[in-house]
Amino acid sequence: KAPTWKMSVTAQQGQFTGLRQPAPEFSNLELDLELNRDLLRLAAGQVLIQGQRVTLTGEVPLDREFWAELNRKQVPDWQKARAQVVVDQAELSAFEPLFPKLLARQGELSLDLELSPGGKLAGQLSIEHARTLPLGNMGPVRDIGLNVTLNNRALDLRGGSARIGGGTLTLSGEADLRGGEWRKGKLPPFTLTLRGADVPLVREPEAIIRGDLLLG
Repeated sequence: KAPTWKMSVTAQQGQFTGLRQPAPEFSNLELDLELNRDLLRLAAGQVLIQGQRVTLTGEVPLDREFWAELNRKQVPDWQKARAQVVVDQAELSAFEPLFPKLLARQGELSLDLELSPGGKLAGQLSIEHARTLPLGNMGPVRDIGLNVTLNNRALDLRGGSARIGGGTLTLSGEADLRGGEWRKGKLPPFTLTLRGADVPLVREPEAIIRGDLLLG
């Protein structure tokens, strides 16, 4: 009267095709799914993206509306779902082939993102010890650190910092993702403040001009 199914999905490798830009490689996909009359649950999941581990869990209720939308060939309402994505200390050097003119082989990235019913998003993204390649006459940007929190589609940037030529930069701000225009490539409403101390504004063999910045 109440059957339950369990299914395991594995794939050694996968990749996006037909894209103009280099796409990340996927490998070692493992999914453990559970299904009953009322619920589809991803009990455990993991995948390597550019060799860096990403873990996944989630569930979707299988109510009458879910099946009705499938019968109408519509995508079920994802706002009823729960999901969590976790990345722990991924090496940014693994993504250097995707951004060969920007990223140096240095730094770590961590992500903990959770989706709850109602389409509510919450989580945190952090980047530590990242570095760019030399940017024109400015040289490389070193010791890049970033801490972004997400609470119900509101982004809060705190603790952003970096060093350029011995000068220090700090970045703070916030963005509102409650609208849907950002999904179409448009910038969401946001505010950003950039502060700099002893930043090299001009770097030439014959002169180096430094200054303090306050941009917002």
